[in-house]
Amino acid sequence: MPPQRSETLATLRRSGDDLVPFFAMEAAASGRAYAAGKWTAHQVLIHLADAETVFFDRLRRLAADEHPLLWAYDENRWADRLAYGQRSLVRAGALFAATRAAVIELIEVLPPDAWDRGGVHSEAGARSFAQVAGIIASHTTHHLAQVRAAADGRTWTADAGG
Repeated sequence: MPPQRSETLATLRRSGDDLVPFFAMEAAASGRAYAAGKWTAHQVLIHLADAETVFFDRLRRLAADEHPLLWAYDENRWADRLAYGQRSLVRAGALFAATRAAVIELIEVLPPDAWDRGGVHSEAGARSFAQVAGIIASHTTHHLAQVRAAADGRTWTADAGG
């Protein structure tokens, strides 16, 4: 297995395993924002569950279709219109865990040439399967730091990282 693929899989496993317990956090902790005016831990967790399904769809289309168009979505609009503050963390945790397992399985079972298959993101331009897999891993790691900070009652900033 190519090193990038192995590293991406390791990060996907680790970040998923680290994130899943937070879906069971108490309401008081999940209701805290990671910074003033930002999403609460609850909203970030729902976002991660929804984003995982979007990313999984992108990977499948990159693997199966010829140069698919990968549509962008407005995460803030989704948070508002899909009632992120009222959604069940338990259900979101189950959705995230099942989808993350499917993402990992897909990466493991596809032949090496799938890693190079590409499409076009509606905002970011050309994207390969490998790039999207890497984005999934870094996206989870990024938001996991925000959830940890909110759960601990700390402020998170991009500069602080964690």
